[in-house]
Amino acid sequence: MAVSILTEEDLQPKKETTNNIGLDLWIATYATLSDETDIANLKCLAQGEDRIKRYQRALSRKVKGSNNYYKNKKKLAIAHEKVANQLMNYLHKVST
Repeated sequence: MAVSILTEEDLQPKKETTNNIGLDLWIATYATLSDETDIANLKCLAQGEDRIKRYQRALSRKVKGSNNYYKNKKKLAIAHEKVANQLMNYLHKVST
C-alpha cells in the first residue's frame, strides 16, 4: 500500500533582521548574551545530580527483579523527572 500526497503552497520570503545576538552557553554562567548580559547558573541542577548519583549507586547494589530494585528505580525516575522539570521551568522563566 502506498500513499502519495501533492500540495502547492506559496512561500513568502522571510524579512531580513538587523539585530544579531550571540550566546555562550554553560561556561561560567548559564548564558552570556552579546550585550554582556549574564544569566546565572542553576544551583538546583547540581543538587538534583547529587540525588540522581546516590539513587543510581543504590540501584546498582540491588538484586535485579526484587521489590527494592523497583522501588529504587521509581525513586530514580522521579529524581530525573524533577531535574528535567526544574530545567524546563528555568528556561521558560529566562526566555520570557
